[in-house]
Amino acid sequence: MTKLSTLFILSSIILGACTLSTTTPQAQGPKQAVGTVTGMVLGGKVANDFAEGSRNEGLWTMAGVALGAFLGNEVGASMDRQDAFLAERATLQALEYNKTQQVIAWKNPDSGNYGTVYPTNTSSHNGQPCREFTQEINIGGNIETAYGKACRNADGSWDLK
Repeated sequence: MTKLSTLFILSSIILGACTLSTTTPQAQGPKQAVGTVTGMVLGGKVANDFAEGSRNEGLWTMAGVALGAFLGNEVGASMDRQDAFLAERATLQALEYNKTQQVIAWKNPDSGNYGTVYPTNTSSHNGQPCREFTQEINIGGNIETAYGKACRNADGSWDLK
């Protein structure tokens, strides 16, 4: 059995174990689907970066994808459109204007959900700034923390890396 086959089977088992039993795929809303995919991408990237060069790099990456999918699904199921808008607006403002470790906060008075985001490091890629950041979101008393990195494009927009 090849390494790729082993990783595929292992990732299927891990992802299958993380499937939420309370919500069927047909009943999931767009926030939940976006949260799942975003969590998969960020979780896989963070785990891959963490395990880079190790003997079990693929295994760690798949575990990060699975965990990210699960957490992203949970966050997406709980956030409404206004929460996501406020969180995104705060993130873009922090990336563009805040100094490292300078926190920006948001709160949705309708849902009671709130969060913070702050840059943790600034670097450069192809002459454009890249910023690592931490985002904490409190949904119904549960705090979720995510880490990311975004680089500014020449047109001023930001892309997650």
